Amino acid sequence: NALFDLGALVVRDLRLNIDDAMANRKLALAADEVRLINSGASHRVLARVRCLLTNSAPVDVVLDYNSDNKGGDSYLGGKQLDIAAIMHGYPLAGVLLERGDGRAQLWTWWQRGRLMQARAEVDLNGLVLTTQAPIVVDEKRQIAPRVGIDRMAFSARWLRRDYGWQVDVADLALTRQG
Repeated sequence: NALFDLGALVVRDLRLNIDDAMANRKLALAADEVRLINSGASHRVLARVRCLLTNSAPVDVVLDYNSDNKGGDSYLGGKQLDIAAIMHGYPLAGVLLERGDGRAQLWTWWQRGRLMQARAEVDLNGLVLTTQAPIVVDEKRQIAPRVGIDRMAFSARWLRRDYGWQVDVADLALTRQG
């Protein structure tokens, strides 16, 4: 790869627009500076990325990759993130996050191009969750279910095993609005 042959590459004022026409979703990302640092088979990308559609704090991105063994690790995360705005209406398992902000961090580890382990630490406040579609009560009425959570915090780990994935959740804290 020609980019990996460079000692270092710095791209300034980067803007990335993602237009998913099939799902009718758009995402606009920007970074003041993205750095690619190469040293033999080791490559590192560093960036602080922000979503242009929101006023959220930026997401720190660190990617380490070894082109010889196709392994590496990654980090994405930040503090004071407006997670609901960043998610921009993208559902997770059919659930939409209408509001919610705080700290979210994700680490991943790769071997031979396969995800081997992921770890997440989350501490969010003021969450409001809803569904993608309302529940139809009858011909004239629908209900849009919502739940409010003052604080949700947890640590989670996904670990690839020979038989599948192992998932551990620790330090779960949920405080519901009342």
